Amino acid sequence: MSIARLMSTGHARSFKEKLMLKTLKKAMMKGEEKMITLLGELDRKKEQSVIITPPFQLYSIMLKMKEKGIHLNLGESDSVVFTGGGWKIFENRKVPLSEFAKMVEDTLGVSSKYYVDIYGMSEMNGLGISCEGGYKHLHPWIHPMVLDDNQGIIGYMMSGEDLHSMILLQTVIQDT
Repeated sequence: MSIARLMSTGHARSFKEKLMLKTLKKAMMKGEEKMITLLGELDRKKEQSVIITPPFQLYSIMLKMKEKGIHLNLGESDSVVFTGGGWKIFENRKVPLSEFAKMVEDTLGVSSKYYVDIYGMSEMNGLGISCEGGYKHLHPWIHPMVLDDNQGIIGYMMSGEDLHSMILLQTVIQDT
C-alpha cells in the first residue's frame, strides 16, 4: 500500500486502506486547526508569511476560517501564497482559480496579485506558473500537447473525449 497513491487517488483497495485513508483525512483536519492558529499568530505579529500548500488543503483551511468568522490581513506584512499539486482526492471540491484567488484575498488578506498557482509534473521537467489572468505560462522548451485515446495529438482549440479525467502533456526539448 502506498500512502502517496491513497492521497493522490483517494481509491482504497481494501478495508485496511479505507481505514488508512480515513486516518489520513482526520490527521489533515487536525493539522488545519493548528495552521489556523499559527496564521492568526503571524498576522497579530505582522510577520511576513510564505504559504506553500496544495490548493485543496488551503481551501479547506479557508472554509473553516470563513465558518468561524476569521479574516486575516497577512497582505499587510507582504505575505505571499503559492499553491501547487492539484486537488487530488478532493477534485470534487475544486473551484475556479479566480474564485480561489478571491477567497485567498477575502480570508487571508493576501491580494490576488500575490497569489500564484503552479502546475508541474515530473514528466514535464518544468513548471507552469499562473499569471493574474489565471493562465499558466510554460518555459519555452515545453510544448504541451493533448493526446486522444490513440496517442494522436488533438489540434489547437479542439477538445478530446474525457479530458476532464485525463490530460496528458508531452514535453519536447527544442533543438536550438
